[in-house]
Order: sequence, then structure tokens, then C-alpha cells
Amino acid sequence: MTEESKKILVEKLKQKLNITWNDEKTDRKLSDIVSDAEAVMNHKLGAEIDYSAPESGIGRTLFINYCVYALSLIHISEPT
Repeated sequence: MTEESKKILVEKLKQKLNITWNDEKTDRKLSDIVSDAEAVMNHKLGAEIDYSAPESGIGRTLFINYCVYALSLIHISEPT
């Protein structure tokens, strides 16, 4: 996954989660989740997919939902 693709997916994930603040630690966690999710999803689907591409359609939806699930196992709150 390119850095540009990862950045797009992190932003999509932040939108889905209503994360409106900018925090390096939060962005790093989300970036790690995106990287892990790519490996899992590609393995499950048996193909390498660019989930950041608009034409990935349902693939991106599943990818983002997988990230939300993975994130639900970790607590992230707005920085104080």
C-alpha cells in the first residue's frame, strides 16, 4: 500500500468514526490498523486490492468496517 493510499484510508476511517481532531498518536494507531486490515482482507479475499480506490466499492466498505471492528478492541478518546 502506498503512503497516499494509506492516508486516504485513514481519512475515510476518521470520517466513519467522527474523529474531528488531529492528533499524531491517534493517526498512528489508525494507520497501524489500516496496515493490519490490508493484510487480513487481502489474505481473506485471496487478492491484493486497492481499498483507497473509489472503484473498489463494496471492498472499501468491508475494509473500513473491518477497521472499525479492530478499533473497537482498542479505546481511543479525544486528547485532553
